[in-house]
Amino acid sequence: MVRASFALNEMWALRLYICSVVILFAAVSEIRAQKQVSYCSLFDSANEGRTVISSALMFHSTVSRVDGADTFLYSPDCNGPDYFAIPEGDSKVWKKWNHFFARLPSEKDLVLEIKFEGRSEVATAHLFGSLDGWARAQVILSKIISINDVTETNGIRAKWNAEKPEVERIEEMGNLLDFFFNSLLAPRNIGQPVLDLMSDEFSFVDLTGKVFGKNQYASLDAPWVSSSTGVKEMRSSRKLINKTNDMMKWRATFELLFNGAPSRTYYCDVTLVLRGGDWLIRDAKMLTKH
Repeated sequence: MVRASFALNEMWALRLYICSVVILFAAVSEIRAQKQVSYCSLFDSANEGRTVISSALMFHSTVSRVDGADTFLYSPDCNGPDYFAIPEGDSKVWKKWNHFFARLPSEKDLVLEIKFEGRSEVATAHLFGSLDGWARAQVILSKIISINDVTETNGIRAKWNAEKPEVERIEEMGNLLDFFFNSLLAPRNIGQPVLDLMSDEFSFVDLTGKVFGKNQYASLDAPWVSSSTGVKEMRSSRKLINKTNDMMKWRATFELLFNGAPSRTYYCDVTLVLRGGDWLIRDAKMLTKH
């Protein structure tokens, strides 16, 4: 009887030990997942996409506007548009703090101090935010740990006018794509500035599969009809479908509205390559299906 009781105690002691190890391992894993880092380091590749804890200032406006004035994160240690980030999170993340936001003064631009858990997404080919985008990153919040209104006590404002080479690089690439896509309406009317955006080995494949070089492209009529005279309006959108450090592939969708004819939809795949610090168009291919 004594031996059985001793064995039973040993068994429970072993179970307790195993449970303790499991709990400790889970706690260590949670701590690792919630490593605390500086806000500015969220833009580093080492931290991008990792769930971490960080703190930042947050611009938040209660001023009535039709559009714009997105809420965004920033820091005095890297204060400029290259380091602005849009905070995103599902309703559960924000719901806990509804009472805080409800008590904020109306019709005022505010500076809030926020501690959060989340992961960053840093753009290389597009921008986050309203309209055409303006912020280089977004932070997907999984938890808001604390938030305070510091407008009157520590209201360091965001420096909109600071240098922004990364944002400008992304904007220039967008402009480059827009210039080229607009040239598809009438390639023969493009000027030297558009040709300068193309690499020397540029090639264009039309809807019949025929390939044209850089100078040949500049002598073409519109690639979707024999003449662009009947085009009333062109609506376009684009999305990134593949990228590496020095190459990006975009797909543009065009809806053409004609005078007295049904609208048509076309697609164009465009490859950009990085050469000497500048993005250039290497090739483009027209498609009727994507």
